Amino acid sequence: MTSLDPVRTADAFRRAAVRATLAPSVYNTQPWRLRLGPSRLRLYPDRARQLSVHDPAGRQLVISCGCALFNARASLAADGVSITVDRFPAGVGAGLACAEIATGGGPVVDDGTMALLDKAAESRRTNTRPFTADPVPDDVLEQAREAAGLEGATLLQLSGVDALFAASQVRQALTVMQLDPAYRAELRAWRADPEPEGAAGEDSMARDPGAERWALLVTEHDQPGDWLRAGEALERVLLEIARSGYAVGLSSQIAEVPSVRTRVRRVLHMDGFPHVLLRIGVAPASPATRRRRLGELITPEA
Repeated sequence: MTSLDPVRTADAFRRAAVRATLAPSVYNTQPWRLRLGPSRLRLYPDRARQLSVHDPAGRQLVISCGCALFNARASLAADGVSITVDRFPAGVGAGLACAEIATGGGPVVDDGTMALLDKAAESRRTNTRPFTADPVPDDVLEQAREAAGLEGATLLQLSGVDALFAASQVRQALTVMQLDPAYRAELRAWRADPEPEGAAGEDSMARDPGAERWALLVTEHDQPGDWLRAGEALERVLLEIARSGYAVGLSSQIAEVPSVRTRVRRVLHMDGFPHVLLRIGVAPASPATRRRRLGELITPEA
């Protein structure tokens, strides 16, 4: 849009809000709320849906919100709307927005990639099925690494002994968590959906590597702003891989058990901080997960 028509802009922001709700989230908690105006969209973390045992710091909650934020950005870019994004505009705290998107910011520059990623949001699924023996081409990994870099994160490819080590640490993290009755109760509560994202694929993530590729999403620092950026990077990576026709399984457990996270950083000689482990390969399509009603998630500005 070279000149912003108010009606078209309002329609684009409504579409962006709906697109945001298609993002992946830890255990399919969908822990976000959106406040929609005619030329503004504010994204809030829904602390009532935070996993207090699995995610006590709120890292995965904010990462989930970052995924929703990227979907909204891609949607607006696809509709040709120039925007500015203000992350944590009033700081970090209860009841405060984690991001605000508003019109402005200069001309829209998109080579068509954002429009393709926006389209991929409709079919993207977190893989919950076993991977096949089909290999993943190097260029898929290269595109995913570039996608993460564009959002200020690093996608660290793991192969050989490093991938085997990552699988062992997923098993270790799951063992530690499953020894906690509170974790088991939390897992049962959120597994009301037959195959919630990030839960049903745990066993697959704990297996030793096959033909699929493994990678860790890493940021330089470990503050809420970094978590939000990690979520944006994660969703950009997931959409890039989805549009290439490949599947991704996710594990956040490796980042949420402190002893495991420390060990991963030490053994892999990491300066940054890991947030999510990705397993990329070929797999049968996973079913779509249930989504919260839009009326629960999106409210108009007063």
